[in-house]
Amino acid sequence: MNLTISSLRKDHFLSHSLSLFFLPLKISLECSFSVTKWIHLQSLNSGLLSFFQKLHRCLTPGGRLILEPQPFSSYSRSVKSLSKNHENLRDNYELLKGGAMRGWRAEEGEFERVLVELVGFEKRELLGETGEIGKCEEESVVCFVLESY
Repeated sequence: MNLTISSLRKDHFLSHSLSLFFLPLKISLECSFSVTKWIHLQSLNSGLLSFFQKLHRCLTPGGRLILEPQPFSSYSRSVKSLSKNHENLRDNYELLKGGAMRGWRAEEGEFERVLVELVGFEKRELLGETGEIGKCEEESVVCFVLESY
C-alpha cells in the first residue's frame, strides 16, 4: 500500500488566495490542523466548500481527512490580533458573523454536514480534543473517510 500524506498550515492561507492552494494529485491522508478558520476568513463559505471539495478530489478511495475545525467563537480573538495588512479578513469576519453571508459554525455541526452531505465524505469519527495550557477552549480532531469503491 502506497501512503501519501499531506499537511497544511495556517501560513498557506493567511495571505494567499485559495486558487494558489496546491495538493498532489492523489493522497491517502490529509492532515489539516488550525486552517479552516483562516480559509473561512479569507474566502467565506464558498472558499471553505472549495477547499473541502479539493481535498475530496485529491484523496484516494478509503483516504482520510484529519481535520481540526476551529469554533467560530475563536475567530474574533484571531481577527483582533491581525495587523493592518489584513483588513480584508476583518471585513470578511463581519460578513461571517451574521446576515445573508453567515458563516458555517463547526461547533454547531455545520462543517460535518457540509463534508458529508455536500462534499461526499462517507463518515466521521471523533479522534480526540486538542488544547494548550491556558487555552480557553479545546478543539475537536475529526476524521472524515472517503468511500472505498
